Parts: sequence; structure tokens; C-alpha cells
Amino acid sequence: MDSTLPLCLLVALLLVAHSVQGVVVSVAEGRQPWNIKGDVLVLDVSSLRYQGNHPVFPAITSADACEAYCMQTVGCSGWTFCSNKDGCGSGCDQYVAQNKPMTIPMGNNVNPTVPAKEWYQRTSIQSFGPWGPTANCKQSCGTTSDGSYSCKSAGKWPYGMCTLKVLKDAGKPQYWNQNAGEGWVSGWISIPSQCKGTTPRACQRCLQTPAPDKCITCALNPKLKISLLDQVLGGQYPLQAYDGCGSCYSTTNPDKCSDCLFNKKACAACATLTPQLGQKVDVLKCIDCSNKYGPTYTNACTECAELDAKQGAVDKCLGCVARASKVACSDNGWPTTCFNPATGSGVCATCASTAYDYETCVKCVERKPFSQDCGSCGTLSDAVQQTKCYNCVKTATSYTTACFDCINYLKDSKQVDQCYACVANPKTSAEGRQWCFGCQNWCNTFDTRGQCNTCLHTPAANYIDACACKS
Repeated sequence: MDSTLPLCLLVALLLVAHSVQGVVVSVAEGRQPWNIKGDVLVLDVSSLRYQGNHPVFPAITSADACEAYCMQTVGCSGWTFCSNKDGCGSGCDQYVAQNKPMTIPMGNNVNPTVPAKEWYQRTSIQSFGPWGPTANCKQSCGTTSDGSYSCKSAGKWPYGMCTLKVLKDAGKPQYWNQNAGEGWVSGWISIPSQCKGTTPRACQRCLQTPAPDKCITCALNPKLKISLLDQVLGGQYPLQAYDGCGSCYSTTNPDKCSDCLFNKKACAACATLTPQLGQKVDVLKCIDCSNKYGPTYTNACTECAELDAKQGAVDKCLGCVARASKVACSDNGWPTTCFNPATGSGVCATCASTAYDYETCVKCVERKPFSQDCGSCGTLSDAVQQTKCYNCVKTATSYTTACFDCINYLKDSKQVDQCYACVANPKTSAEGRQWCFGCQNWCNTFDTRGQCNTCLHTPAANYIDACACKS
């Protein structure tokens, strides 16, 4: 929903009810256009995360996103979001004077995009961090961190600020005032007493399982505890180990699943997958895959588990992984010599889901030298294109991604055929095959592209300089 709320009362109530030890309990939440009272748990989530070039997580721009961070934070029972672009409320200057913004110590071997180690020890974070628009960190935040903040005129708090709070009584929330014009949006989250010590989201997931009591016990296990900073740094969508208990107790073997979480095994990733709407993740098959083939196969196993089980895609994908494991290697060099599960994940999921001919796709994965095109070919729009692409990969006899590039990006059939002929030509050097598609871009005519292709027969340190058309 839009973060800018009307002045009228807005209340959203969500109930997830279940019988825990014979008592019906629920996770409940509500929302108002006012500033809710409570002790500060985290002053501003956005300013704790790097917001410079290529930020992993974008700034928080909605009340819904702010609420999501409260849902995934232990002890959070209230949240406040500033939805007014001109700032909200008052008192920012005075607060910051007493609670100095957190800074990154600049010096040798210090990464200005990574939080300071001592931040992870905090049980509450009551100061601004150094990053993001709420911390007035603009272009300079990619290289420096001076801990500056951006209180607005008249001491208003900055737009986008997301504060997590601990309320005295979430069931009876209190507000500083009821002036909706200040720009605040606040919410409260109430969880049953049995869930105290875990996150509202983990509690909610447990209450939806067939065994909520055992699931909550799982979520409260001290082995799953992570720092407050880690709870808010992960983004609002990825699940945490706490949440994994809900996945485990929705399976027929929760003990096997929770063992992955408690012992921080690679298979824990299977329990913390975030399913798409209406999707059911096959957690146990994922765990079996991870345990059988090892940590390097984690991505491949999770990608299989996320496929549509109704169409048999999960089993087909795992079958591909089993066959690929027999020819797998740990080669990270170039050109790639064989399937590396650490870098080639996604290929088996493609074979099982979008490839028209599963067997052709898997045989491609099994082949040496391995080509990333084994997966790419399976994403082409029709069976004819996929077949042509796989035949190209088979003929190439060396690593290349040109087969997919030739047919996916070139629209003229003569160019496609000329590009494929270059890849299949045994005179084309092994490294030169990768540049067959490049010739189609470097040169403007059929003849000059042919000359470029011929140039690729001779190994070169820089094929662009050696073979590209000069005009």
C-alpha cells in the first residue's frame, strides 16, 4: 500500500490463530497515522545499511517495509515510519546531540561499506548509522563515512526513517499525540507469551504449522540466536534461522530439518527458502540433496526444491544434479572444463522446467567441456531454437556462450547461420569461438563478418584488437 496515508483513521488487523497448549493465541497487528510511544530498539534501519553505489538493499520507502523489519526482529512490538518528504514531528536535533551518530573508523584495510564490528554487540541501536538518505549520505557514502545526519528544518525527523520500538503494552498502544499531519505512520505487533524471545514473523509461521508448540520451542533455541544488527541487515524478504522452524514443522520430518538449523549445516538453506505466492518448497528433498552432495551443491539443491512439484520438475531437477555430480569438478578457470556446482547452479533447474527436451539438456550438462549455454539454450522461446542451440554447443567442442548469443540476440537468419558456422568451424581457435558473436557486432556486412570469423582461426591475446572491423 502507499506509505502516504489519509488523515482519517487507518487500522489494519491481521490475526493468525492456532491452538497452543489448548489456548487460542494469535499474532495481531494494527496501524495508525500517529507516532507510537515506546523504547527505541533501532532508531533507523535504513541508515544502518550501505546505500552508495550498487546497494544490496534499497532504502526503506514505505510503512509496509518498515513493519516487515519489525516482524523479523526479536523484541520488536512497535514501529514508526516517517512518510512525509519534508520531515516528520520535531526534536531530531536535540536527540542527535545526545545520541551521536555511529561512524565507520576510516583507516588502513577498513571497508567503508561494512558495519563496524562493535555494532554487532549492541542490544539496542539508538543512534543514526552513517548510510542512506536518512543519514544525509549521498555521493560520498561510497568512499567515506562521517556519520552525518539529516534532521530537517525545525528539527523534523527525516523522510524514510524507520524506527523499531519496544512498547510497554502492545495490546494497549499509546501515542505521543493524534496529529496525523505530522507525517508519521506507526504500528503495533502483539505476539502470544509463548513466543517471547523470538521474532513475530517466526511466531506467526509456527502458529500456522500442525505442531505450533514444538515449532515455537525450535524458534526459541539459543543456537539460532543472531545479533540485533544481523536481524535488520538481511533485508525484509530473506528468511532467518528462526523462520526456518516454521518450514521444518510443516514437513513430515521436522527433526531432520531442525538439525540443519541448529548445527548450521549447508542444508539449513533448504528451511529458509522464501516460497513464491502459492508455491510449496520441497524442504526434505532439498535437505537430502544437500546432505548427499555437500555444501557446494547448496544452490543447485535449493533451486530444484523451489520448482513446481506437481509437474515432476523437482525430481527431474534432482535427477540432473545426480548425473552432473558424476562429472563435476571444482575448476574455476577459463575456459571451464566441466560442470562446477558452485558456479554452474541454475542449469539443472532450467533443464527440468523450461527446456523442451530434458534429456538433451542434461546430456549437455554432462558433456566436457561444460558450457553455460547448456542452461541458456533451455530458456529460448521455442523447441526449434533450443534444438539448434544445443546442436551448436555439441559441435563447438570447447567452452563458449556464443551459441545462445547467436540465436537470442541476432534477428537476421543469415547472421545466425553465419555466427553458428563460425562456432562449429574446427579451424576456429578454442578461445576464438567465444568471439563469433562479437564478429556480428564488430562488422557491418556479411563479407566483413566472414573475414572477422576467419581471423578467429588464429589465437590472439586480444581478439577485439586483432579481428574487429576498423570502420
